[in-house]
Amino acid sequence: MGLVLLITSVVFYISLGFFLKRSRNNLHAQLSSTTMAVAGTLYLGMGIAVIQEIDISLRLIRYLDWFITVPIMVYQMFLFLHERKKISNYFGAILCVVGMLTAGLLGEYGVWNKTYLGVIGILLAFYTFIVMCNDIKKEDYKFFTTVLILWLFYPIVYYMPESIYTVVGYSIVDVLAKVGSSLYVKKKNKTYV
Repeated sequence: MGLVLLITSVVFYISLGFFLKRSRNNLHAQLSSTTMAVAGTLYLGMGIAVIQEIDISLRLIRYLDWFITVPIMVYQMFLFLHERKKISNYFGAILCVVGMLTAGLLGEYGVWNKTYLGVIGILLAFYTFIVMCNDIKKEDYKFFTTVLILWLFYPIVYYMPESIYTVVGYSIVDVLAKVGSSLYVKKKNKTYV
């Protein structure tokens, strides 16, 4: 289990190096670099904690990662999809994302029924995507749909009991969502140096 987490952190650090080279004077690359640095550091911490048998909740560390990286990713996607859209729409999307993550975290710790909180989180995520899909360019629908489908795997893993399968599942979805989205934006963004 620790090895999976360490490998995931290595993937994030390799991606960080890739985006750091392109980050000067480019907001998308800077946002991608920040996402990769946070995710890499926290996955490295999870791997070390598992290998050294430190009693810590991996899901709590993941939520710490997500509370930092998901708003950054939503901001990056929002900038990419809506170059001239009002910033107030972004703040509505961020509030929904924070609500989604909060509902998930409270469900993980049994504050209320995990199933209900998971459904609330899914509804808030869908609203975030509805806000982002308004007025996007036709050529960006494939990107938008791919990200939405990737994010739908998070609730599936959310309902699984903590095991090697959840560790692998979250690692795969995190890498695909974070690195994949950043690479697509890089490819489509003409301002990369």
